[in-house]
Amino acid sequence: MSVVRREARRRWAIVLASVAVLCAVPVALSAWPVKNIRVDARELRDLIRRSADRPYEGYAESVGTLGLPELPRFGQVAALVSGNTRMRAWYAAKDRWRVDVIETGQERGVYRTPDGIVNWDYGANQLAVVGLATVAMVVLNRDDVAMEARYTGVEGESSNRLPRGADLLPPDLARRLLDLAEGDPATPIRGRRIAGVDAAGLRITTSAPQSTIGHIDIWADPRTGLPLQVSVTARNAERPILETRFLDLRLSRPSDAVLTPPEPRDGMSATNVNPEDSFNIFDPGYPDLPDTIAGLERWADAEVVTPDGPGERWVIRRELGTAYGTGLTRVAVLPLNRRLGNDVLRNARAWGTEITLPDTAAVLIAAPLLSVMVVHKHSRNQTYLIAGMVDGVYMQRFGEALAAARTSNRAGR
Repeated sequence: MSVVRREARRRWAIVLASVAVLCAVPVALSAWPVKNIRVDARELRDLIRRSADRPYEGYAESVGTLGLPELPRFGQVAALVSGNTRMRAWYAAKDRWRVDVIETGQERGVYRTPDGIVNWDYGANQLAVVGLATVAMVVLNRDDVAMEARYTGVEGESSNRLPRGADLLPPDLARRLLDLAEGDPATPIRGRRIAGVDAAGLRITTSAPQSTIGHIDIWADPRTGLPLQVSVTARNAERPILETRFLDLRLSRPSDAVLTPPEPRDGMSATNVNPEDSFNIFDPGYPDLPDTIAGLERWADAEVVTPDGPGERWVIRRELGTAYGTGLTRVAVLPLNRRLGNDVLRNARAWGTEITLPDTAAVLIAAPLLSVMVVHKHSRNQTYLIAGMVDGVYMQRFGEALAAARTSNRAGR
């Protein structure tokens, strides 16, 4: 055996041993006595939602058992929620962070900077720069009627992206779920010691009969509100089907050096990516869907920006495809580009239940926590991917209504 090979094996032995030690940490810490922490659920919920400005650095692991199939171009998404994901995170602010996803023999980093996103694949020596998207803004009158739409210089990260490892970090996942569950009841639960912190807990439940969620448990630092662990349990299940937690954590601001992405250099593959569709999966040319499908109204995340004259206000519209409904049972409808749509439909047939409808081919995949439906309209050669935390019966009803819906090409949408 050569010296080089011997040294390489030695390095990987050290890495694997370190990972094993880190994975054993929460087991040991969970045996420590936890202080009797009692925090009002509403107060803790508010603290968590305001925790996006809390800096930290740490090591986290998520475990998912959703069992979703790896459809074309969506394989990494399925892997995120159907396996183990180990992450090293450095977080200074909403527009200044870094997350490395660590796998056996490889590592991929995502850097968020004020200028956009930089994806760095260490093993492949590839760098991809995703710029910020110009955000569409709409001015509304006093009755919330749209008066005009403009594109401005206000920039942010495009919503037209697939989930990534960073989305599974406890702080990000907890805040997203709480935003979705606004209005659903929260109750306090027993505290836990997580990554050396005595954390307070709360449980979110929903009464929606079509929901696949039994409950969502979140534990957070009671002083800062920073989420440390999230456990999502499906309805009628005994154990969480998706769980993410910190194994090691420091509540301090990381250095600027560790947050700075690598510069392109000789031998490196570097590309600039369209921020509006960094994975080239969506088709913006589809006609508009109706405002209501299967009794659910179209949803848009309207964020008030600033008054713009008497009786007027600006809002930012951020939409990922189109979403219908509210809360944890919101259903997303994504228009796929034609080539990808045909590939997704073909692969889905190997995993799900085919449904025959007039002028439509459809496949339903009902997992314990997430239902997915692919709907292809033959006459228009258009394919929609529908996903939501709703049961299969409800998803099929929504998909059938989508297939029968009349579309339009309304201006300004």
